[in-house]
Amino acid sequence: MGFTIIAPGRMLASGHPDPVNNPEGDPGNLGLIESTDAAHSWKPVSLRGEADFHDLTAAPLPDNAQRIYGYSGGTIRVSDDSGHTWRDGATLALPRLAVDPTDAATVYATTETGLKISHDAGFTFAPVADAPPLFLLEATSDSANRMWVWTHKTPTWVLGDDNRWQKREEFVSLPESI
Repeated sequence: MGFTIIAPGRMLASGHPDPVNNPEGDPGNLGLIESTDAAHSWKPVSLRGEADFHDLTAAPLPDNAQRIYGYSGGTIRVSDDSGHTWRDGATLALPRLAVDPTDAATVYATTETGLKISHDAGFTFAPVADAPPLFLLEATSDSANRMWVWTHKTPTWVLGDDNRWQKREEFVSLPESI
């Protein structure tokens, strides 16, 4: 259910297999799995049988490892060694995480009460002032914009490098019949 691309052809995912269609006999929770061949094959990395990450996001660290944030069971879990070991961060109800690609210690979370930010690698969060009500968000390394956010049936917004929200075009969801 969680999925992120960390480099060309290198992907991380998590979730749980369909109990009816599980010929490999995978456990109920896949933990963190990785593909290094553009999703042709997957291998377990950690927490097999223990975690079902509903969201994953990652950013590079100076030592060429990846800091990975995963959301499982109401807790943000953090790995500084590309997903091999984990520590628990904040307990927070959220649908989506996004890490700042230029600062692996800064992570954003969408919540029912608005956008939250952590500057300590997901251990504490504070509200982001003046943030629009959010549905989805994605951090970017674009030189002009740090974050794109989509609201439910309202405009798309961009958080620029000047820390100001800029309204963009309307986002219209697809009809439910499609």
